[in-house]
Amino acid sequence: MSYEFARDTPEKASFDSPGGSGQLTVATSRDDCPWRTKTDSDWIHLFSPNGKGPGNVAYKVDPNDYPLARSGTITLADRVIYLEQAPGAKPSTETKTGRDYSN
Repeated sequence: MSYEFARDTPEKASFDSPGGSGQLTVATSRDDCPWRTKTDSDWIHLFSPNGKGPGNVAYKVDPNDYPLARSGTITLADRVIYLEQAPGAKPSTETKTGRDYSN
């Protein structure tokens, strides 16, 4: 038995800082072939990560609130899909002036 992401599944997906969602298609050699996907990141959420026979895995990418880009993966057997996400808003460098905050 063998399974893999369908050939039309991209090897990389990019998201803006607000996040988003996507779907991966799993192709199997038989209808009774079980499979399992996993992610290495807590900001990537898999829906229906396990299955049997051909199927789909939906995923959601959380918003990135940090000022740095981040990357993670979704894996099925030896096939890896790379996800990249743009940085969130940069922290403000504006300072408050004209007030005494020492009290």
